Amino acid sequence: MKTTVNKTDDGTITITVTIPWDTIAKQFDALMTEAIKQVEIKGFRKGKAPRDIAEKEIDRAKIYEEAIKHIIPELYQQALKKQELKPIMDPDIRLAKAREHEDWEVVFTTCEKPTFDVTQYQEIIKKAKAELKKDDLWLPGKDKPEPGKETEKGEERKQKQLGSILDALLQGIKFTIPEILIREDVNRKLVSLVDQLTKLGMTIDSYCKSKGTTAKALRKQYEQESSSTYKLEFILEELAEKEHVTVEESEVKEVLSRAEDPKEREQLEHNKYYLAGILRRQKTLDRLMNL
Repeated sequence: MKTTVNKTDDGTITITVTIPWDTIAKQFDALMTEAIKQVEIKGFRKGKAPRDIAEKEIDRAKIYEEAIKHIIPELYQQALKKQELKPIMDPDIRLAKAREHEDWEVVFTTCEKPTFDVTQYQEIIKKAKAELKKDDLWLPGKDKPEPGKETEKGEERKQKQLGSILDALLQGIKFTIPEILIREDVNRKLVSLVDQLTKLGMTIDSYCKSKGTTAKALRKQYEQESSSTYKLEFILEELAEKEHVTVEESEVKEVLSRAEDPKEREQLEHNKYYLAGILRRQKTLDRLMNL
C-alpha cells in the first residue's frame, strides 16, 4: 500500500492511498460468494446455481461499492498510524481511481489542530482591561453618564470585560483555520437553514431577499462566524493547558445533581465528556478574567 501526504498552509491534509488490485479482488470475491448464497435462479436451489450463472444476476458495481466500504476504515487508520497524523475531524473521502484489474486510489481530506503562539496572552489581556478602564474615565469634552447610569450592573460589566478580552485574543493571536473545517461547518448550517425554510415554504433565495442579502453574502457571513468560533475554541483550549485548568469528577457530579429534570440529568450523564469540556472552558474564562 503506497501512501502520500500533502499539507497546505492552513493545516488541511490530503492523504492519497494506492490500494493493490489483489486487495480489492480478495474482498470482492468474499462479498460475491456471500451474495451468491442469496441468489434464487429457476432450476436451482437457493444459492446452489453455478457461480458464472449466479454472478450474472448480481450487480457487480454494488459489490465493489461494498468492498471498498469494508476496506476504507482500516486503510485510513493504517495511513494515520504510518504518517503519525492526528486529525480533528472525519475525512472527506473520494475514490480517485477504480478500474478492474488495476490498483485503486483513494483520497482522504482532513485536517489537524492548528499550531500557534500564545506566549503573549497575558499581555494581550492586561492591555484589553486597561483600554476598557480608559473608556470608563470621564474627561473634559466627553459626554457625562446619564443620571442613574454612572455605574454598570456587575453582570453587565463582567460581560463587557469578557467580550473585550475575547476580541483582543482573536485579534492578537494570529493563525489560520483549515478551510475544510470551515466548509464542513458552513455546509451543515446551510443544510439546517434550508430544512427550516422548506418547512416554512420558503427558498434560500426568498429568505435572502427578505433579509436584504444574497446567498453568496450569507455563505461569506457564515464562513466568518465559523472561523471566529473555531479560532476562539482553539485559543481557549490552548490557554486552558497554559493555565493548567482541570475539571474534577466531583465538579461534574455537582452539575448533574442540580439538574431537576430526570431526562435532562440522564442526557447529561451520557455526555459527561462534553459537560466536562464546558466546565473547563468556563473555568478558563474565569481564570483569564482574573489575570
